[in-house]
Amino acid sequence: MDSITIGTTLRTLRENANLSAKDVSEILKNKYAIDMNYRTLFNYEKGRSSPDIDRFLTLCQIYDCYDILYTFGYTEKKNAFTPIPPEEELIIKKYNSLPPSGKNMILGALGIEKEKQQQRISS
Repeated sequence: MDSITIGTTLRTLRENANLSAKDVSEILKNKYAIDMNYRTLFNYEKGRSSPDIDRFLTLCQIYDCYDILYTFGYTEKKNAFTPIPPEEELIIKKYNSLPPSGKNMILGALGIEKEKQQQRISS
């Protein structure tokens, strides 16, 4: 994939995230300690230059782009690899630390236990 196509995709992701280039520059500086002028981002988006891998992955994280291979056209299969978002990972860790009774309560609240029973009955 060429730098113009990558840049166009980065711009689309930024716009879909409702962020200006200045917003992204501030997020990079304040959250990730990456000092990058917003004009540099415009250069990436125009295909004049390309971000290094660290900046590229950080931009994808800011834009909530977890399916990078599909988004940037390297695979035709959507969700070929999608990591679990941090908030869902925390939920999973907390669930796994519960005793069996706590897990049953959560499953019941989500209606999962009923689904399992219905599947057993219909089998």
